Amino acid sequence: MQTLTDNDESELLELVRKQGDSDALQALIGKHQGIVADVMRKYVQRAQITGTLLDDLLADIPLVVFDAAKRYDPEVKKTKFSTWLWDASRFYTFNFLRKEGRNWQTKSPESEDILLSESADDEVEEERELHGEQMQFILKELESCPDERIKQLFRLRYLNASGVKMTFADLAKRLDLSCQGACFLHDKFIQSCKKKLKQEKNS
Repeated sequence: MQTLTDNDESELLELVRKQGDSDALQALIGKHQGIVADVMRKYVQRAQITGTLLDDLLADIPLVVFDAAKRYDPEVKKTKFSTWLWDASRFYTFNFLRKEGRNWQTKSPESEDILLSESADDEVEEERELHGEQMQFILKELESCPDERIKQLFRLRYLNASGVKMTFADLAKRLDLSCQGACFLHDKFIQSCKKKLKQEKNS
């Protein structure tokens, strides 16, 4: 496998961030999946949780890399992508364990603070949260959306009978998409709707 230079990686990150380019994403995953897996194994092992679905957590590596790449801006973050990804992997793992509702048998002050905190959800999930006016506007926009995948995605995630938001991993399986593909369609449509809503308010 050809080694990626810093310039190569910067170009790949730009493609993922602006276009959701799948080939660029796969190249980044190939280079950095070891970092994410090591972080996940480290904290799952530290948690000493019997029956933890480590395989399910490891299956989310593409999503973790995708989200980290989308949010990475070297001019703002002032750090290497690998460092940014390490932090993103750590918080994703903490949140996964917390949302599983498991109790830690061996707790450090760091892990306990994150797992028990109401604000432990990472910034990506905060950006995906939809409230009141935004949701109503998005549902209205869905009626004229030409992409049937997006319609199904939002109906399954937000309008299913259980009232519980379907995960991106489950959405991907239902819609025959990759996890990062489902995530990209979701986020791109939300961004488009938020932009339109803002323009309407300012007009």
